[in-house]
Amino acid sequence: MWRDYVDQIIKTDVLVIGGGAAGLRAAIEARDQGAHVTLIAKGNVPGGSSVMSAFFAAAMSGESGTPQEHFEDTILGGAYLNNQKLVRILVEEAPKRIKELEEWGMLFARELPEYYIAVREGGHRRPRLIHAAGKGSGNRTSHVLFEQALDRSVDFHIFTFATSLLKSDNEVIGATAIDMKSGEFIVIQAKSTILASGGTSKIYTRGACARLNTGDGFSMALRAGALLTNMEFMQYIPLGIIHPGSADGYTLGGTPKAKEGYLLNKFGERFMVRYDPVWMEKSTRARMTVAIAKEIKEGRACERGGVLVDLTRITEEEKARHYKYQPYFPFCLKEIYGDKVGQFLEPYEVKPTALFQNGGVKINERCETNVPGLFAVGEVSSGVHGANRLGGNAMSECVVFGKIAGANAAERAKKVNFREIGDKKLKEERERVFAPLEREDGYDPRKVKERMQEIMWKYVGPLRNEVGLRKAINELTEIRMSIEPNLFSQNKSSRMNFEWMEALEIGSMVDLGLMMAEAAFFRKESREAHYREDFPEYFPHGDNENWCVETGILYEGGRLKIFKVPLEFTEIKPGEIRIEKVDVPYLTVRA
Repeated sequence: MWRDYVDQIIKTDVLVIGGGAAGLRAAIEARDQGAHVTLIAKGNVPGGSSVMSAFFAAAMSGESGTPQEHFEDTILGGAYLNNQKLVRILVEEAPKRIKELEEWGMLFARELPEYYIAVREGGHRRPRLIHAAGKGSGNRTSHVLFEQALDRSVDFHIFTFATSLLKSDNEVIGATAIDMKSGEFIVIQAKSTILASGGTSKIYTRGACARLNTGDGFSMALRAGALLTNMEFMQYIPLGIIHPGSADGYTLGGTPKAKEGYLLNKFGERFMVRYDPVWMEKSTRARMTVAIAKEIKEGRACERGGVLVDLTRITEEEKARHYKYQPYFPFCLKEIYGDKVGQFLEPYEVKPTALFQNGGVKINERCETNVPGLFAVGEVSSGVHGANRLGGNAMSECVVFGKIAGANAAERAKKVNFREIGDKKLKEERERVFAPLEREDGYDPRKVKERMQEIMWKYVGPLRNEVGLRKAINELTEIRMSIEPNLFSQNKSSRMNFEWMEALEIGSMVDLGLMMAEAAFFRKESREAHYREDFPEYFPHGDNENWCVETGILYEGGRLKIFKVPLEFTEIKPGEIRIEKVDVPYLTVRA
């Protein structure tokens, strides 16, 4: 019997995989709908990348504009590859979820009681990103949601690493996991499973998010038969910190934080005029990333290999508002770059770093995937952002679609019964998971991970071409065939053994890297976050005649199948939005 291979069995109506904002909001809603909810998290709770996030994008009122403007900016920023039905839900529901968070104890920055403080990020025509009073919004939001989930008696299992999705016939019926605290092999039987496992940034040498972001959810979904789309559209945030210490690769935002904030190369040129003369430094993250990467590659980098963010023209009013409403920003500048930078007297040097996966598991308006019983929400899902995410839309996505996923997963759980688990698959999964502990020699997981990160940054980074993508595919395939089966952990303990965890992560990272590289090789154009040096002609908006489609990925017959997936343009057709001038303040007190 399959129970012979398992150390612990958990039965639940709704299983949530992921302890960030999306997973927590889904768990809250599923409990409110009467379901028993179990949430497992690879690390602590609250966790994931959402604890590091700073902003919510929402058209609240006043100078933040209307939901329709937010909708248009999101579609234009995503180069028309967004699911417009999902974007409409996002922009209409985000203000409601902001109000809900306030009812639960979230404090947003305000100057006047009826208005929010809002700032502008690249690609937004208006300041519409609201944030917590004081420190970063993501950290506070996640704790507010965690408290609400605790209050509803969600069953939490922290440091519990999901390793595979379980299926019966064509339905997902739960997951397997390792309790890293005890080393036990766990089976969670569930009537509905919500994948909220976060992103992929740590597949790169430079990544701005949590260390645990190694793409496990993408890999599990792929192997369970889920359709993934747009995996070539990795977002790199342009203003990544350059620092000899632990801050290197992290970020303080995606756009210069002043109306007259400039990006300069080593010659003092405002180089964005060559790449996006309309938006300039207010451009999307994708366009600024490509611009900076080109400046570096073509020999115009500064002393540390990046470009300069020049905020020395900041007005006294802007400076005072930073100190009052965003005190963490000048504080971090001072700690990382020194006193003069923290006082806005000198520029500071940055270069791109990996941030967010725009692609993922394809969902509909109910957060359902093509596999019955499996829902997806947050960064692991695909459809909201298209070819590039605008700043602030990720946290709004978490709370908007977290609620939707939780409600629909709970609804399904009321209609179905628990399904029986097959013996053979469970036995094979247990053997795979424990193999690195049982081998006496082999490859060091940490060295293999470093090699993979270098391959991805060099060949599947901000600037790509056919030769490099072929090399990435070949080298990742070599790791899959020759190295992954021979990974081992020198530490033989099964408790809190992160060397063992890294050995298991490499399988997910290989799946992820191959999906990203093969999708990038397949798409013969340049569009926002996907830049092909051998197909530069249509950047940034893309070749809409041939490539205004999603890139679909399925796992069939032991290999990846890549194909075009048509899009439905329900409100705006490609090319309909034209922006001829952008001249807005960085911050408003009337959002």
